[in-house]
Amino acid sequence: DYTDILTAIQNAIMQLVDTLNGTINGYEYVDMGEGLLWATCNVGAENPWESGGFFAWGETEPKDTFTWANYKWQDNRSENQWLGITKYTYDDITFNYLAGANNVIWYNEDAEFIGDGAVSFADYDYEDDAARQNMGGTWRTPTHEDWGVLANRDNYTREWITDYNGSGVNGMLITRKNGPCAGNSIFFPAHGQRATGWSLNNEGAACYMFSLGFSSSRLHELQISSRGFGILDTDRFVGVSVRAVSGGTPSTSITGHEYVDMGTVTIGGIERNLKWATCNVGADNPWDSGDYFAWGETEPKDTYTWATYKWMDPSINDWTGITRYTIADGKTGAIWYNEDGEFIGDGWKSFAYGSYYADAAREKWRYKTGDGVCTWHTPTDADWTALRDDTLYDWVWTTNYEGSGVDGMLVTRKSGPCAGNSIFLPAAGCMINNHTNSAGSGGYYWSSSLYEGGSSSARAVGFYSSGEVIRDYNGRSYGFSIRPVSY
Repeated sequence: DYTDILTAIQNAIMQLVDTLNGTINGYEYVDMGEGLLWATCNVGAENPWESGGFFAWGETEPKDTFTWANYKWQDNRSENQWLGITKYTYDDITFNYLAGANNVIWYNEDAEFIGDGAVSFADYDYEDDAARQNMGGTWRTPTHEDWGVLANRDNYTREWITDYNGSGVNGMLITRKNGPCAGNSIFFPAHGQRATGWSLNNEGAACYMFSLGFSSSRLHELQISSRGFGILDTDRFVGVSVRAVSGGTPSTSITGHEYVDMGTVTIGGIERNLKWATCNVGADNPWDSGDYFAWGETEPKDTYTWATYKWMDPSINDWTGITRYTIADGKTGAIWYNEDGEFIGDGWKSFAYGSYYADAAREKWRYKTGDGVCTWHTPTDADWTALRDDTLYDWVWTTNYEGSGVDGMLVTRKSGPCAGNSIFLPAAGCMINNHTNSAGSGGYYWSSSLYEGGSSSARAVGFYSSGEVIRDYNGRSYGFSIRPVSY
């Protein structure tokens, strides 16, 4: 049976014909450099000046009416339909206070994330990408990085055009300034966006979709007007234009920070694809220690004691004065109990409570280069437990990692598509008071999870030159390393 071979040959011939004709799957493109081939027209348009179809984010069919009520990925559970979004939901804990049976459905009643964790069309192999589904081939909706390439004034000029080619349509002409593609240009017509009942048509601007969401209920859009480029956010049901692109290098970064795909694990009954950062927070290289953080603090400091701990009653200098992230732990002498021995604390047991404002990973890495969805977070206790699963990962004490002179743990995936992928955790030690302890012989990394046995401690992972790796808990005032993760 030569069917597969013949199909491969046929596809290769079609790709060659497309290349010779300047088309992909029959649709014309312009080579704008940097490996990106941009469609000459919007999805659904036949000419560069036409609007084409308007698409809600994650829908592949154009329509005339755009409301939450007719948005594809929600379950019409209430007048606030965005509470029932069913696909492309991630841990954007801003909404965890609405968790529960009648509210946001991507969190359970304990404010634990139970959504799919998908943030872009690539996460579902482009099955909800209007560009891929309408134009086929390798066409896709642009990422933030793709739009960022065109926004680079060193390589591209921008010219606002009125009555483009006598069409009566205004818009932006973007032209390559240098390199082999110098002089190549594409036109983005200003046809605005659509939302029923809202004054959103914005006919003076071109509004284009990103393949990456802004939050579980909102999208990022690129708005191009006579004033230039702007990144805005709006509700996912709003209809915007789509300009397809092909090519480019798949990103291995989130908000400018590199990651390693360490494969799929099951956490709380849900499959998660763990993307672990290559560096600690505050580090520029995998072997750098980075900064030390007390648990729940987002800035490094010189001294790590209860007296300098952020979440403290200033009149109390020990753990009994903790004011935030406290649970009913029976410590009745602490201020999270009243005189009658009744718990009066906040009940917050992880950074997932409080919109991640106490998470150094989220706060420090929210943005680095441009805008984008920030899914970085300090690993939960469950994330670290998954990485410590010796059926999936090897932890090997490594000396002089890549000639850096730094020792630490090399963690490597043992099986599956990501087998061989690894991250290095430097033995950065920890900070207690104003001294560094155990640097070079041990590493201490915070989780985002409070210790279930007492509000004064939090879960962490520790490892040592002996090769031992332990699930630990430690006083929150200590300065530990943070290695972000995303899924």
